[in-house]
Amino acid sequence: MKAQMKIKMSYIVKLQRWYIEIFSEEDCDYPNYRRIAMLNRSVERVLNKITDNQKRQKEIYDAIQQGSWDGTDGSYKPICDKLRRLGYEIVQGE
Repeated sequence: MKAQMKIKMSYIVKLQRWYIEIFSEEDCDYPNYRRIAMLNRSVERVLNKITDNQKRQKEIYDAIQQGSWDGTDGSYKPICDKLRRLGYEIVQGE
């Protein structure tokens, strides 16, 4: 049986916040591409801490992007639920 990959809740919070910031910046009339690049590098660093597998990194970030816009719940529960369905375990910690 395959062991579950663990993801710290603090990483989910950071990635979701940065995703919203990137989306907001790109939606501006005059986006600051230096800020977008800085945020993207931050996202990459956290994803690299979780796993070095590019496919898994994309899977995790896609779950965060899709879960960020669930209007029925203002918490991180939709994101965590999606990640759990993909086989990840959410753990507390910094």
